[in-house]
Amino acid sequence: MRCSWPIAFVLLLSAGTVHAHPQFALSTVNRYGRLVLLPNKLLFDYSLMVGEVPAEQLQRTADLDRDGNLSAAELKSLAEQLRRTIEKDVGLRLDGKPLPLTWTMQPLQLKRPTTQPNPAPFALELSAEAALLDDRQAHQVVVDDRADLPPVGEVELRIEDSPEVTVLSTTSGNFKGDTNTAPTTAPPPVAMLFRQFGPPRSLLSDRSVTLRYQRRPEPMPPRRSPWSYLFGVTALLALLGGTCATRKLLRH
Repeated sequence: MRCSWPIAFVLLLSAGTVHAHPQFALSTVNRYGRLVLLPNKLLFDYSLMVGEVPAEQLQRTADLDRDGNLSAAELKSLAEQLRRTIEKDVGLRLDGKPLPLTWTMQPLQLKRPTTQPNPAPFALELSAEAALLDDRQAHQVVVDDRADLPPVGEVELRIEDSPEVTVLSTTSGNFKGDTNTAPTTAPPPVAMLFRQFGPPRSLLSDRSVTLRYQRRPEPMPPRRSPWSYLFGVTALLALLGGTCATRKLLRH
């Protein structure tokens, strides 16, 4: 049985850490991203969780015939409007060059497609794929989210590597990196979860997250001990000696 996309996305974001907690807020639009690095491509999940107050405003704007309800066409138009904003202002760069994204969007569903007061919050789920360089060199990926979706609430980005790829380092301008570890004298681990709250302080604010990744080296085959060769030679000599002795006995 297939679970609904919003529930599956929440479970994926919350797995492995207690800090990622996708949720609705009454008066803001919360945004959650999940970036998965694979050897030859990346997967990018992007979720908008629109609270009741902004949901009411968006649904009133989308109700073009002003009949108090959203038709299938008006609902589709609302989803496409949000999608165009995300496609235009949410981007990635690979080694300084824009990384083309192919976005897919889950159908937008509202519990109450109405413009009456106190409408239900809703979620819009998108995902994208992009090709990566499948080699052994280190590369840089920049995730930049400048989508104008007010009022901005909680914004999170979670980065995940895979068995074939490792994240070497991560940095950010405004986001707060969270490694979810206790203080230690060892070098700090790479932050994989970034969070911020509210709109940027100015148009020049750096809302990007930069990471460096590299394909993991293939494991070397296990080296055989020199003693194993000695034992092999000894066994061969013993076998040859036994064969010679047997022949002598047969001659006599």
